[in-house]
Parts: sequence; structure tokens; C-alpha cells
Amino acid sequence: KFDPQGTPLGGVALLPADTPMGGDSVISQDVRLTKTFSFNERLKLDLIGEVFNIFNVANLTNVGSLTLPTDGTPASAINTFRPTARTTSVFGTGGPRAFQFAVKFRF
Repeated sequence: KFDPQGTPLGGVALLPADTPMGGDSVISQDVRLTKTFSFNERLKLDLIGEVFNIFNVANLTNVGSLTLPTDGTPASAINTFRPTARTTSVFGTGGPRAFQFAVKFRF
């Protein structure tokens, strides 16, 4: 087994059973609570509270590519499919837990 340049290919590394295969996923549970106060038929005041990523799931990204071991390399030194960054912390996009409060006046 050789690559197109004639270099011998090494064996395929055995991956742990829980190794993720595929693209990055973002897990985020969001909650919104709204309380409306009516002053008359036309005037209303809304108090809004939102929590993004309420369970504070660490959404990791930049999963490293497959690294094949070479002779003499300990298995613990191989960085295979390890996330290297956290997703952005923009509201609602999987960043760390965030709160947002608002007041809306309707007339």
C-alpha cells in the first residue's frame, strides 16, 4: 500500500468507541418569559427575560483531523479528533450561558 508519490502508508489507527465522526454540532436550549401589562385598550408594556444555552453546554469546535501514529509514538501523544476552540459567544449561537432583559412599550 503506497500513496501516489510511492511513500508507504501506515496502518489505520484504532479509534475509541466514543470518537465523534462528522461535523460540529451546536446544542443550545433557550427560554423566553414575557409578562404583558395593559394600561388601556391600546397601551401595553411587555417585560421580557431570555436565557440562552440555559444548561450551559460547552459547544466545542475545530475538531482536529485524523493523526496516524508513527513507530514509537505513545497513544496518549496523538491528538485525534480533539476540539480546540469553543463556538462564538453571540446570543443564541451556542456560546456560554447568557441572559437578556428587555422592556417593550406598544401603543
